[in-house]
Amino acid sequence: MPGANPPALPPLLSVEEIETRLRVIFPAGTPGREYILRRYTIRTVFACLYIGAIEGDDRWLAPRHVYRMRNELAQNADPDARAAFYTKPPPSQAGVWYADNSREGARDEGVRRGLMPLNAMVTHPTVTGTSSKGRYALGTKFAALLDPKLTGDDFVAAAMDWGRTYLSGAALARAALLQNSGREPVEIRHPQRGATVLPFGDSARMTKAAVEVFGRRFLTKPAVIWISDSRIKVFHDDRLVKQLDLTIDVARVLPDVILVDTEPVGRPGKLLIVFIEVVFSDGAIDESRKAEFLKILAASKHNFTTDDAAFVTVYEDRGSRPAARAPRELAWGSFAWFVSEPDALVQFHADNRRSLSALL
Repeated sequence: MPGANPPALPPLLSVEEIETRLRVIFPAGTPGREYILRRYTIRTVFACLYIGAIEGDDRWLAPRHVYRMRNELAQNADPDARAAFYTKPPPSQAGVWYADNSREGARDEGVRRGLMPLNAMVTHPTVTGTSSKGRYALGTKFAALLDPKLTGDDFVAAAMDWGRTYLSGAALARAALLQNSGREPVEIRHPQRGATVLPFGDSARMTKAAVEVFGRRFLTKPAVIWISDSRIKVFHDDRLVKQLDLTIDVARVLPDVILVDTEPVGRPGKLLIVFIEVVFSDGAIDESRKAEFLKILAASKHNFTTDDAAFVTVYEDRGSRPAARAPRELAWGSFAWFVSEPDALVQFHADNRRSLSALL
């Protein structure tokens, strides 16, 4: 109402403290996490707190509140200074966090792709994206997680409770899959019996998923031919390698995993040999890697062809940095599979003779 006092400004956390909290609130596997944890986004959250842009308080963040902030100003918690900055940020000058033309980075990546889809930020119902007026605010419940008085186990419990309420079921499922790993050696159970034990590590965990989850989900009768690891080098099933007449030069071409489907659907009497590369940082199946694998098949006395092979690159999550390179790296005719979404498979289709409807 006219003349009413404006809501009090919230207490401040430093940019570094905000980053620490965001890593807990949005665990690994949360969609858009790579955008949320960027410095620009973290500073956007700080700027919201600084000016009090919180849902229901009728104060709204504009991009200028982020890129005209300065370190010395950020350390000034005086309410009058904060209120003045909200009303009229000073002109761009030396020491500002970003140049005035940094607006799109703050909006598109940090806000639209990160915070807004996960219910952490809201927009003004009537202010458009082309307006110079502020239009962003932190969600009320999300902002409460940034209260400096909320610490330790209480903060962790509150963050988990917020996640159960405000993160989508898919986001929580993906996060749980990626978080569910200990530091014990990784035992990979073979579908034809037996097991391989790899030293603990992210690649080992992803290799386990490739064999135990992908293999059983997408192959009818799978068996492990080959598993390699940078530290123990190689496991292979001597009987299967001999039967298939596969010769692999360990010094030159070392696949991470080779599976075989002995009863592929729609291919009676055939085998399907599946070459898998596990990518935690790099090493996707590109055109040259695919060609090397095809040479292994061509050298077999069984005259295997391209139709007898499949090529799969395994990523941890669609939001991971290596997966962002997939469109420009992966070989045509290969597949991408994500540990965090085990029922989905992406094909880089190369046969332009088929209509779109035939692919549905």
